[in-house]
Amino acid sequence: EIRAFEETKPYALVCHQEAEGRHHVFTATNIQPVPEHISLIIGDAAHAARTCLDHLAWALAQSPNDRTSFPIWDAPKADREGNERHPTIAGGISNECRTLLKQVQPYSGGKNPRASPLVWLRELDNLDKHRFVVAGIATHESSDYGFVPDISVVDAPDMFPTWGVLLDGEEVCRFVFSEPKPDQHIEFHIAFEVGV
Repeated sequence: EIRAFEETKPYALVCHQEAEGRHHVFTATNIQPVPEHISLIIGDAAHAARTCLDHLAWALAQSPNDRTSFPIWDAPKADREGNERHPTIAGGISNECRTLLKQVQPYSGGKNPRASPLVWLRELDNLDKHRFVVAGIATHESSDYGFVPDISVVDAPDMFPTWGVLLDGEEVCRFVFSEPKPDQHIEFHIAFEVGV
């Protein structure tokens, strides 16, 4: 569904020139809203994936109970005496499972636990249960371009992209030539994405 929406090209790119043709500026216009049903699909997918982790926890627990679930920790935790607590699963798990569970926690994997896919999954699932997941941000994270007619490396302009959220009427990319090029045509395309 997201790919189908992206393929409709729900935006237009307009190029205008500034500084007597030295600057070729692309702006995004006519940005279409992300269809509401995509939000429902994302929420369902997040909930199903989170449920799979809880099913795994149930299968690993020695005596599963109503508190058995898969823990997702952004940071290590401590008990009242300040001793480090290790993530576990209610109902008891083997020492081998406990070691693996600690290794997969977001705080164990790098410098930014909040960027972990497990944290994203937890947050999306919680949003979907208590609010409405809004897939309403159109973004561009990369682009490709060419020049017609083709220009040599000597004449190539500097490129100044504005990555991130597409805003109607806002600049997406600026090409700056060292000399005016009012007749230069630039084929510019963005890699469009739907963000949550």
